[in-house]
Amino acid sequence: MSIRRWISKDEGSGEWKERGTGEMRLLKEKKSGRVRALMRQEKTLKIIANHYVVENGPYCSLKPNAGSQKCWVWMASDYAEGEQRTEQFALKFGNPELAQAFEKAFNEAKQENAKIISGEKTKKNEAAEKEEKEEEDEKKKEE
Repeated sequence: MSIRRWISKDEGSGEWKERGTGEMRLLKEKKSGRVRALMRQEKTLKIIANHYVVENGPYCSLKPNAGSQKCWVWMASDYAEGEQRTEQFALKFGNPELAQAFEKAFNEAKQENAKIISGEKTKKNEAAEKEEKEEEDEKKKEE
């Protein structure tokens, strides 16, 4: 499969530039459980795409490229260049079946990350509430 990124030029115009070929992987981090998309250049193993798969439009919202059944387009906060940059990607597959399998796995990863992120927010809220209650209890003891 090959991945391209959109290079903007003047006021809305631009073009797709090939970033490389390789295998796009959806990797689950051991510590956090969050899923990220990672693609390395086939021969050099240089990272050419590296971002979390998020349920936060317009990011990671797969759309068919020009009606093709073999190509998906999406935006992401990518870290492949070592710093965060918003990129628009087009990933082309060898056949429609592979593209459909990728869409299914990508969307499942988005849902999994959404559950983890909402769980993290819940834990943070619970911790903050617990801390507030402890502070209130201490104030009552002082009075």
